[in-house]
Amino acid sequence: MASKLTSLNGRVAIITGAGGGLGREYALLLAAYGARVVVNDYGGSLSGERGTVSRAQGVVDEIKAAGGEAIADGHDISIQEEVKALVQATLDSYGTVDILVSNAGTAGSISSHDNVNVASFRRTWEIAALGTIMLISAVYPTMEKNGYGRIITTGSDSLFGMGAGGDGGYTSSKGAVFGLTRDIGRMSPKHGIKINGVMPSAALSNVRPIRASEHCPVSGELFSVGGGRAARVVMATVPGHVGESSPEGYLANWDKVMGSPADVYIPSDTLDVVSYAIKQATGEDTRKVRIPIYQDAGFVMSQFVTTSFSPSHAMNNPGLRQLRGRNAVITGGAAGLGASLALEAASLGMRVIVVDIDVEAAQQTVSQITRSGGAAEYIKTDVSVAAEVDKLAESVYQKHGSVSLLINNAGIETLGLPWDIPPERWAATINVNIQGVVSSVRAFVLRMIASGEEGWVANVGSVGAIGVVPAQTAYIMTKAAVQAFTEGLFAEMQLQHSPIHISLVLPGLLRTGIFRHNRDSHQTGQSQLQTYRKYLSQLADTNGMNVGEASKLIMEQVVSGKFWITTHPETLDDFVCKRVQCLQEKGSPMSMMPKSSTLFDF
Repeated sequence: MASKLTSLNGRVAIITGAGGGLGREYALLLAAYGARVVVNDYGGSLSGERGTVSRAQGVVDEIKAAGGEAIADGHDISIQEEVKALVQATLDSYGTVDILVSNAGTAGSISSHDNVNVASFRRTWEIAALGTIMLISAVYPTMEKNGYGRIITTGSDSLFGMGAGGDGGYTSSKGAVFGLTRDIGRMSPKHGIKINGVMPSAALSNVRPIRASEHCPVSGELFSVGGGRAARVVMATVPGHVGESSPEGYLANWDKVMGSPADVYIPSDTLDVVSYAIKQATGEDTRKVRIPIYQDAGFVMSQFVTTSFSPSHAMNNPGLRQLRGRNAVITGGAAGLGASLALEAASLGMRVIVVDIDVEAAQQTVSQITRSGGAAEYIKTDVSVAAEVDKLAESVYQKHGSVSLLINNAGIETLGLPWDIPPERWAATINVNIQGVVSSVRAFVLRMIASGEEGWVANVGSVGAIGVVPAQTAYIMTKAAVQAFTEGLFAEMQLQHSPIHISLVLPGLLRTGIFRHNRDSHQTGQSQLQTYRKYLSQLADTNGMNVGEASKLIMEQVVSGKFWITTHPETLDDFVCKRVQCLQEKGSPMSMMPKSSTLFDF
């Protein structure tokens, strides 16, 4: 099937209400671009009487006849249990879900504004508004885990007001969809998910596959499409009138309250419209004022942002396309950041060699990649043993002939005071975290240089190695060593005019579950350590960055040839400033500790 938007090829798309009408057209269109489509249509009546899956199956037959891939589904998206079943059926069949087109809707049996048919009104809202949020809720965990997702909602130009009478059920439900799209779509990009809406009025525009693709540039926007036209739909405000002490004063200046087309201001989000209103009322531009905000449920960030914040994502970097068809070796690739980097590399078209000692977890990562149409394999290797790493490199080059990307991610997290950590744990931490990186560079980099081709090596350190983090001294020490080693390696590559780019990755707090596992049973002081570990785990779960988003940011910067790479620039800047000040003043290392230093009082 012909395809222009190649990023849709192999993606898994759920399309609701796809048994006919626009839903059918959407299904055929995405399938034509190579997406694997789940055609959902409950096949019943407008009142909610269940039908059969035959309508959906008919569209599936059309897709397959054209050479595409699709399955039929008959769940009712107005019922939460069935929405969950729809998503689970998709995961069972394809292993993931990348795209959701929430298209199902009904105008119901329109009643009069003075004699509303409550059952019909409710049915309209259950499908359009409630169905949309339940679908988003059901697919979001998978998309967030993958660090990628595209969601398209369906609104209507009717929300501007038809003025023809009736109960307003359809119009108000589409207004709710508008609000959902704007609100959740403003938050979702931090998880790699973009949510936009379409407001169809006539012939289908070619804008929909753009919003479903990796190249979609926006989130939280709605577009009016029809008749070959595509246009953003916005909510706007005007300067208004201020300073009156009575209603009569505003009535006397009603033309200013209403404003004119020339005065229209289009706010980017709620914070922007509030800032604009304050500016008009006080004359102060609050968009230049630091405003404390909340990020994630109930957790107050200790930083400030301006109202113009707009996240960027790795897929905007055209340099990533050069990775397609090349080979990547990722150590510690079975879980956490390593697994996420493996998935990201595979999504960019690379063949991924997952290296780890955890057989079960590594095979799950490989399976997730292959189910999504990627190429991956697992080679069990203990990176703390130089001979095993040498054997790994020899095996990879014999089988594949080249390696373009090497990510040395394998590491052991160790908590505890230096005297409580037994010698064997110290040795394991040093051998994996330091010697593993050195052995990997020795085994692979000389071969990469000999190929004469451009390549990338990324060694994973920690942003904490710039500061002082009590009770993590063993781990931080090894990451500081990785930093020093990588700095030297970068200089040596530059002096040799090598085409191999060297990067140092300094992750901050990520939601990887790294602190959930008890590795401290060999130590004394168990109760304090467990309290500390529980705190770190809760902190990561509450305020850590989504690991999928982190992987995209890391991969983009690695391929761009950057040396210093971090997921948390504010944290890095804070540590750097403290270290520089401490060195200049020849002060106490206590000044380089995190602000929450009392949490480490053992």
